[in-house]
Amino acid sequence: MCMEDIRTGRKSIMYRYRYTIAAGASVQVLKYNPDRVSLLIPSHGSNVSLSADTESSPGVADAGVNLAYNDLTLDVQKHGQLCTSEWYITNSGAGAHSITVWEVVLREQ
Repeated sequence: MCMEDIRTGRKSIMYRYRYTIAAGASVQVLKYNPDRVSLLIPSHGSNVSLSADTESSPGVADAGVNLAYNDLTLDVQKHGQLCTSEWYITNSGAGAHSITVWEVVLREQ
């Protein structure tokens, strides 16, 4: 996958996933996908102890992108292969939290 795929108009499709992350847990929310062109993991407000990272970090506070204050928005044009990586959500809080994750992938090979 490369920017040329997007420029030439290869068709894409959006997927939406909903997860509940238990207290102290780390869950893989996106697997490695070389055809992913963008992803969005939205912020959930300052009272939520969630973070996103490319590795599992159960129970670790402040690992990766803090989703209390920042959306995680990546696309292949700006972020290259980081967009295609596997992604984990870690909950370092005391209670379970639900989160929605979106990805856009190329449909044609």
